[in-house]
Amino acid sequence: MSKAKKKPENVSAVKYITQTAVIEMGFTRSMIDKLLPPPIEKRNPMYRSAAPMKLFDESVVKAIMKTEEYKKEYEKSQRRRKAAAKAVETKKENTIKTMESLSDAITVEKIDDRLLVKYAIANHKDFNFSRHIDCCFDYDYSDAAFLNRIVVNFIRHRLTTYDFDLYELQGKVGKNEGYALFKNAVLDKIAEVYPQYKEECANQRVHISEDSRKSEGAVIMVISQEWVKENYHGEECFTIPKGFVEIGIFAFAGCENLESVELPEGLTEIGSWAFRWCHNLKSINIPNGVTEIGQGAFETCDSLKSITVPEGVTKIGRGAFAWCENLENINISEGVTSIDAYAFRDCKALKNITIPEGVKTIGEGAFKNCESLESITIPENVTSIGDWAFDCCLSLKNVVIPNNVTRIGDWAFEGCESLEGVAIPESVTEIAYRTFAGCKALKSIKCTKGSFADKYAKENRIRVEYVEM
Repeated sequence: MSKAKKKPENVSAVKYITQTAVIEMGFTRSMIDKLLPPPIEKRNPMYRSAAPMKLFDESVVKAIMKTEEYKKEYEKSQRRRKAAAKAVETKKENTIKTMESLSDAITVEKIDDRLLVKYAIANHKDFNFSRHIDCCFDYDYSDAAFLNRIVVNFIRHRLTTYDFDLYELQGKVGKNEGYALFKNAVLDKIAEVYPQYKEECANQRVHISEDSRKSEGAVIMVISQEWVKENYHGEECFTIPKGFVEIGIFAFAGCENLESVELPEGLTEIGSWAFRWCHNLKSINIPNGVTEIGQGAFETCDSLKSITVPEGVTKIGRGAFAWCENLENINISEGVTSIDAYAFRDCKALKNITIPEGVKTIGEGAFKNCESLESITIPENVTSIGDWAFDCCLSLKNVVIPNNVTRIGDWAFEGCESLEGVAIPESVTEIAYRTFAGCKALKSIKCTKGSFADKYAKENRIRVEYVEM
């Protein structure tokens, strides 16, 4: 009779932590080299060309922290840190003074408004081409808000020395602290030279809280791709430190291991394509201080199931949540006034959504290809429904167009195969090309007798139900 195999003892798995985590526990790099055993090295899963990750046994680190040798080295490091901090503050003050001088000296070139718009559009197209950006849709340069934004950006980057001045300050201590003050000063000068863009300049200003004004050496920072490459090492859960006000363009784009992100209080803007292609991102809490969710900010985050847009946000940018195919729940706050083009296109799991009362425009393709969308409440303040707004919403059954809408765009409800009824008020004076094409189940249009909708229905051989609206 063979002996039964002895079961292995229950030994808990070793927990490894990164070098960044060790430093956060109180070690310096020199203390790591002096006190800790050599780390194991593992290839960085996010950047193959980057140096290998250094991982340490957490239990060993904690044990060494209890030794006298660690305590002595820690006290030395604190003394050195205080001396260095004092030197850093002096350098910060000098850099901020330099930036203030640059702000005073900066000039804004004045050109004819028609040429300005033409050049701004051309510059925007060139920028997107150089970045290989293809969001599968054309930009609507007739959208006044969008056009104003790219015009002001063009002035700032091409008709001032803004970029050159920032480049000259790269790497200097205090550059980030003065960034907000410098950008705001440049925007103020743009508003003086081009008063027609004063409102847009105000929109682009970086918010500086009273707390940060009072604090010494207040940190105003933007998270860039470079910062992410240096500080994010493929963790599933990642916390962004306090002090950042903006997540920059493409900052976390393509971080496929990322499952959840903790954003800091004080953050005001999530930039264009900031989390694009984060295919495993499941959870993110947007702080109340955020006022803008940029173009394509969460595009193709196809593991994201729920999102809450906080009170401070006034606009959901173009394609902000496009192709989030598993997004089921969206809670949009009452502060939102504009849902830009293609904001939720191809959110195929989305079943229902309540659009806030303050929204005035639903951009083109905003809910295009939301195949599971069964119901939607369009608020009274909406005045226009953009082209392709609900194109191919295959499960949508009934729609009530509110009384202030004047135009329903081209292909707005094309291919809504389950749409059975739609109520259109007298305020509508334009139902554009192929608005209800392919609506196989459409039984009737509810409208008032003699209205534009009445005429449209008869011309397109759709049964009419007369109602008081």
